[in-house]
Amino acid sequence: MLIKTKAIVLHSIKYSDSSLIVKCFTEKFGLRSYILKGVLNAKKSGIRKAYFQSLSQLHLVTYDKPNKDLQHLKEVSVSKRYKSLQTDIIKQTLVLFLSEMLMQSLKEENDPDVVLYTFLERSLNWLDANDKVANFHLSFLLKLSGFLGFAPQEPKDTLFFDLQEGQFVDKPLSPYYIQKPLLTYFKSLLSSHYDSLSKIPIDAVQRKELLDIVIRYYSLHIHSFKAPKSLPVLQKLL
Repeated sequence: MLIKTKAIVLHSIKYSDSSLIVKCFTEKFGLRSYILKGVLNAKKSGIRKAYFQSLSQLHLVTYDKPNKDLQHLKEVSVSKRYKSLQTDIIKQTLVLFLSEMLMQSLKEENDPDVVLYTFLERSLNWLDANDKVANFHLSFLLKLSGFLGFAPQEPKDTLFFDLQEGQFVDKPLSPYYIQKPLLTYFKSLLSSHYDSLSKIPIDAVQRKELLDIVIRYYSLHIHSFKAPKSLPVLQKLL
């Protein structure tokens, strides 16, 4: 039975001389991996390799079989044509970083989650459409943590935020915590919409420190989490 679904590409890897294995987060099924036989063969028409760039948004027509590790696709088309996300060097680096973070964060056992899919879709569309994006990844990851089950507690007037406990506290309960001045920016990121992020006065050094903190937060709450390989490149650009 053929089923249509929207999908966001997370990762692709070459398989044999002419094929790809692509991992996507889909609207109807959650995580799915697809094998695309012959897609790297220039002489073969139909589904094209160019569709499967990181965080591309697609329409898929698929023969979905829940018990199979690798699914097959019948048709693929672009659902959102980006204006800048795959051409602007800073946004390209953000895309690579965020795709790695999603690969680390979204596990195979995840059920379909339309609300999460909509969040990812709207966030990527905002990133594509806007130029002031220096703080976007920090806000995105803090918002994403809510869908993953470890959202920070609502900001309170305290001296610390305990990363392991996910709470604002007057005295840290673990060795991992934030204090002022970074705590002030952390609270602002938690309470801000994307459109107001550029108004938060975070400089490059503070941004790097905050990203290290958010990466640490993820590592404390996701088993076997590994920091993305693209992290050093991103920190040099922003």
